[in-house]
Amino acid sequence: MHKLKRFATTAQLLGTTKAVRFTLLIWIITILIGNGGATLFAEMNNGYGLLDFAGYANLALITDPWLTPSESYTILKGYTDTGRSFYYWFLLVDLLIPLTGGLFFTSAFSLLYTSGRLSYPAYFVSILSPILFVISDYLENLSIFMMLIQLPEEISILAILTTTFLTSKFILSFTNCIVIGVFYFRSLQLNRHTGPSQRPQPKISN
Repeated sequence: MHKLKRFATTAQLLGTTKAVRFTLLIWIITILIGNGGATLFAEMNNGYGLLDFAGYANLALITDPWLTPSESYTILKGYTDTGRSFYYWFLLVDLLIPLTGGLFFTSAFSLLYTSGRLSYPAYFVSILSPILFVISDYLENLSIFMMLIQLPEEISILAILTTTFLTSKFILSFTNCIVIGVFYFRSLQLNRHTGPSQRPQPKISN
């Protein structure tokens, strides 16, 4: 019970309008920087984009993130030596994008909880999604790194895992945005009729 109360307190610290706006802004900035870098990368490598973006030049062009092992290795082998070296650095920088996205999703779900729009069980289930999103992206980066260092050897199971994590990342991100958007607009409608609600501040004993 003590841990549950402490968890509720943490949720209220994250569940503020300012926190949601700040984390969303930071996430958008990191996405724009990553998208710009991905576009430049594709131009440097004869049109072959980052495997993080399913080989596309930027996020706006992605229509199908699922790649076969053959397609994945065709993309990787299409990079120049400079491109592969650059990719290692990009994978390090890319650690920030899922982290900022995970913080935004967590903050948004926390705001829905602290404003009384989500019950604790629903909040607890919802908060797992941002965690899975971050884990999927990090595992994807690790898989891509392993594929790069194993070249020219092709390991099909590694390529399948990479594509699985890649697809999961996009599905979780899209799903989180849809769920948050639906609850947000639903909250606006409820506020117009009943006024904003707020959970009482939990009192935590040390």
